Amino acid sequence: MSNIEGLNEVTDIKERKEIIKTYIDEIILEWDESSKQHTIKMSFKLPLIEDSISYKKGSSGRYLRDRKGFKKYEITDGEKELITRYSLCNSFDRHTFSQVAGHIHIAPAEDG
Repeated sequence: MSNIEGLNEVTDIKERKEIIKTYIDEIILEWDESSKQHTIKMSFKLPLIEDSISYKKGSSGRYLRDRKGFKKYEITDGEKELITRYSLCNSFDRHTFSQVAGHIHIAPAEDG
């Protein structure tokens, strides 16, 4: 898979599991009873969160090129951990739960 945005298009469960195993090291789901809030912590194998690429420019303002004609660039590593908090006002509210569930994909354990 060459395009990270295309990963959302994968529907086959076996392919999804392979993608998760490739990029994700750990997923932790926590519940805070006092705030009625879920926290999802995802640890990635690579620093993919908020990473960036910047192309090098010369003194004339034109992009610098390598011997093959490609633009020279620098990659800035991102973070390896993503923490997302979801507050559920009413856990029986199906609409609210479906909005949260749309952001979460839980894979079975490796042994089953």
